[in-house]
Amino acid sequence: MKEINKEEFKKEVEDYVKVLFRKTIKEADQQQLFQAVSYAVKDFIVDQWMATHKTYEEKDVKTVYYLSMEFLMGRALGNIIINLKGNKEIKEAVEELGLDLDVIEDQEPDAALGNGTFSRLFLRFIINIRIFCIRLWNSLQIWNVQAGD
Repeated sequence: MKEINKEEFKKEVEDYVKVLFRKTIKEADQQQLFQAVSYAVKDFIVDQWMATHKTYEEKDVKTVYYLSMEFLMGRALGNIIINLKGNKEIKEAVEELGLDLDVIEDQEPDAALGNGTFSRLFLRFIINIRIFCIRLWNSLQIWNVQAGD
């Protein structure tokens, strides 16, 4: 997995605040900072997503497509940062910009879904899918589920 470069990440956040909102970090409000950090995180993972897709196409893996509005696992930004194992680097980069990552993450609204019985059943379904090495995509969230990940 690609390592997170703090200096590059900070530059991307600053650039997104500038390009999206025509402001500096100090002038941006918390929601604008959340969006800038989210875009910077997205930029970091998009190349990895593309490489994963290419590998799946080359290996012709089985795929299941799933559509549901009921199974949303809370806030995405914090979960993605944790899954990248880059929490320390991103947190340090954000702090070096004079910001608080926890406050930024709190700007993302929680869908308040995903706690019902259906969601628990679907989580079991995902685990079983992993056992059979089938890739699963949800049209609202990316479920990159494959054995060994």
